[in-house]
Amino acid sequence: MNGGSPAYLTPTSPITLQAAHGNGYVGGTLNLAAGDGNVAGNGGAGGTVDISAGDGVDGGAINLTAGGYSGGNTGTGGNVTITGGSAQYNTSTAGHVILQGGAGTFGSAVGGSILLLPGVGPGATGKVGIGATNPTANLDISTASGNTTFILHRAAAGTTASDGLEFGLGGLNEGYFWNYENSYIVFGTNNAESMRILANGNVAIGTTSASQKLEVNGNVLAAAYLYTSDRRLKTDIKDIDGLETILNLRGVKFRWKETGANEIGLIAQEVEEVAPDLVVTNAITGMKSVKYGNIVAPLIEATKELYGICKDTQEKVEKHDRDIASLKEENQSLKSKNDELEARVRKLETLMEKVLEQKK
Repeated sequence: MNGGSPAYLTPTSPITLQAAHGNGYVGGTLNLAAGDGNVAGNGGAGGTVDISAGDGVDGGAINLTAGGYSGGNTGTGGNVTITGGSAQYNTSTAGHVILQGGAGTFGSAVGGSILLLPGVGPGATGKVGIGATNPTANLDISTASGNTTFILHRAAAGTTASDGLEFGLGGLNEGYFWNYENSYIVFGTNNAESMRILANGNVAIGTTSASQKLEVNGNVLAAAYLYTSDRRLKTDIKDIDGLETILNLRGVKFRWKETGANEIGLIAQEVEEVAPDLVVTNAITGMKSVKYGNIVAPLIEATKELYGICKDTQEKVEKHDRDIASLKEENQSLKSKNDELEARVRKLETLMEKVLEQKK
């Protein structure tokens, strides 16, 4: 059964509905209640309380003011409570509380706003609580269980549960920032963009695009950089050329066009001709980057090759030294024998001279 026809109050002057003053420090209560729907059925709809300010050149105002306390120091002012109708049966839906600013319907008229203003006085805190009866911040959103969330929607993008930007506190007390749209999230400082997270999850700092999980336009400082290198993650492991690769790379010094800063390094296109695996090409911009950290692999192999060459050379030098020492030893022996022969020759010459003298 439907309720009766709506009742309207349409005065030409303001109407004041005021609860009675109380004698025991507690003021009376003023209730504006719509009629219940069919409470015994499944599809009943409660009535509506519609409080609208009057139209005019300047729209009228609606003031809902709770009673105050002025008799002492510890009194508490009354509350203004606006409650939607309850749903008591099966698939019924509880009523909503709708606060809507007035419409600007003619010419350049501007629609009204909804303003939540703090109370006045030295103890006023100006805090707003949603689900929190004792807010501790300017805006305090609280739920008894589950996620505590705040969602921003744009009508053009959709207003369903899978639309908009959501941030809040999860059921495990984890904080999250969630964009349901297929777009990026921008973070800015000093009225300028500082970082963005792209729709594919890549992060760009100092730039608006990122072809990798993290792309930074600028210097990065860290105590260490860790490279994933577990054997269990690799296949087709092969040795590489070390010295030949390094000998074909060209180190250069140059100046960056954008900043004018001087730098030393490699040219990606030249490296790609020697070792393509050391170069990555940006799929969006076509710009090439060098994996400088991976150059350590051919450097290691080149060092081992150079060590082998040096070791072989050292062994040859040591053999030559031994050969020379042996020759020196043999030469010394020959010199001793030669000295001995020379002494014997001089002795023979002396004896010959004596024999010749005797024959004379």
